[in-house]
Amino acid sequence: MRRDVEITNFQGLHARPAAEFVRWARRFRAEVKVIKGQEVYSASSIMDLLSANLGCGCKITLEAFGEEEEKALLRLSELLEEFRLREEKEAQHEGAIPKPGYGSKTRGDPKTRGDH
Repeated sequence: MRRDVEITNFQGLHARPAAEFVRWARRFRAEVKVIKGQEVYSASSIMDLLSANLGCGCKITLEAFGEEEEKALLRLSELLEEFRLREEKEAQHEGAIPKPGYGSKTRGDPKTRGDH
């Protein structure tokens, strides 16, 4: 089972959210992979996720096999959205002014937004 998603939080999947993503991926009775282009990474490996360089705007595919594959894909895709919402809330709390398009799913020209 597969689900296409986009990394929408401005800072991307850096160490803290990647660690949380891995913890969630390990909770399910399913093997979960992250596919970026032609590369496949284990969703249960922090080193794999960090080496995938999952920046804001990256389009990836989550793939899961096992008893809880559907639950895993649903929760992990929701978690990616939660990362964006948390980041926006933190920016507002700190009084930071988000960059244009911050948190939006449409960020303009992919050449200028760091798509990989």
